[in-house]
Amino acid sequence: MNRKPEPAHDCKPPCGAWMMLGLAIIMSGMLLVFAVAGAGQSEKIAPAITPPPGLKASGSAEIFSPDTLWEKINGQAEFYLSAGFVSLTSQLYENVENVDSLIEVNIYNMGSILNAFSVFSLQRRENAQVLDVTAFAYQAENAAYLVHGPFYVEIIWIQPLDGDISLLKSLAEKFVQDTPIKGQELPQLALFPSENLVRGSASMISRDAFGFDPLDSVFTAEYKVGENRATAYISNRKTDQEARELVDGLHTYFRNFGGKDVKPDIDIRDARMIEIMGSFDLMFSVGQYFAGVHEAPDQKLAEKIARELAASLQSKLIKPSASKTEMQREGLRTIDLLNLKVKDILDLKCGDTIKIKESKTGKTNILAINKTVYKALRDYLEHETLDNDDFLFKSRKGNNALQSQAVSRLVKKWASDINLKKNYGAHTLRKTFGYIQRKVFGVGFEIICKRYNHSSPAITMRYLGIEGKEVNGILTYT
Repeated sequence: MNRKPEPAHDCKPPCGAWMMLGLAIIMSGMLLVFAVAGAGQSEKIAPAITPPPGLKASGSAEIFSPDTLWEKINGQAEFYLSAGFVSLTSQLYENVENVDSLIEVNIYNMGSILNAFSVFSLQRRENAQVLDVTAFAYQAENAAYLVHGPFYVEIIWIQPLDGDISLLKSLAEKFVQDTPIKGQELPQLALFPSENLVRGSASMISRDAFGFDPLDSVFTAEYKVGENRATAYISNRKTDQEARELVDGLHTYFRNFGGKDVKPDIDIRDARMIEIMGSFDLMFSVGQYFAGVHEAPDQKLAEKIARELAASLQSKLIKPSASKTEMQREGLRTIDLLNLKVKDILDLKCGDTIKIKESKTGKTNILAINKTVYKALRDYLEHETLDNDDFLFKSRKGNNALQSQAVSRLVKKWASDINLKKNYGAHTLRKTFGYIQRKVFGVGFEIICKRYNHSSPAITMRYLGIEGKEVNGILTYT
């Protein structure tokens, strides 16, 4: 069947980025890749579905490549090709109780789950009902649609329905069962707060979001509070500066179309709000994330959703930094951590240690993998695509290690963000380790000296800034 609705937008291959903010974590944007279990990207032909009970295949499956896709879907081929199309497997199935009742299954291999989700979003039908088959699946009238790994799947009754509508779900479940997939999650969707989130509403706009040409790769989700609904959105940009520029750009774009400025009652530094055509749009940035609320019916709802969204993004910015932060809590120098490679920590378990030769002293020290460090490293590696020989904390430039100066710039920025005025840097974290051990846990200078590899406790005391007034304080209360 040559059926396909006109897509709402053109589409281009999306590029996702997970910029790791934290002490010594800056990553360049990269394409999210999700592999089929037991099969590499070289397996380009999507598998046809083994028919479940009640159905049988009608004829052989048709296979379409990028060169022949136009034969199946006429003028809409470019829509799929621009989204990363690899292959299409199309198969007809007969209802064994009524051979005149046919179901067509189209399985598009889009190369990645991100590409598949992009097509799924733009093809979403009205009045859809969530289908509990995969994380992204719904049923609408006489058809079911789903994303499973790199596959976008359409299951459509093409003859008048004369049978059990549950056969659509059975076909979907059989495909999922027969095609095991690794990497089913889209990390971007975990950024949306769960309260008041409309189930199954997540979507992606590949380009020209809200009609604004520079805004691409935008994830959206619907929120419902009482009877009112609004759309929240998130776009992960390459830099903080790019995110801030989009705030100003979209604000200006809405003003040029007759929007009026409204002062938002919200504690987000660069937030902008526009009232346009009876609804409210609020836009802001958190780190490299550009985010906001679109078409809220009133100002308070826009502000409520924006506060929760900003808090969620802020927590996600902090979380990936935990790997370097927790390692720094062990009192090691930044430069010695930056020299670590993925292969140095890949197979470690809780309780293991790594011997580290200190670059400054030439002495040997250890990094202990406690529960907190272990979890932080696992979380970090799950969000990064790194080879075994890569530096654990890579620079933006090539395959070099991140430099300690870059770490210091991040620390200074964070200190400034929370209004700390002193001169903070990467070394502050090493000193903080000693301070906490001494002041909170009562660890003696001799032990801290050993951890720091100092030659004497006196050097450790000077390093931690022990002053005469502190000694006098001890004498006063003894």
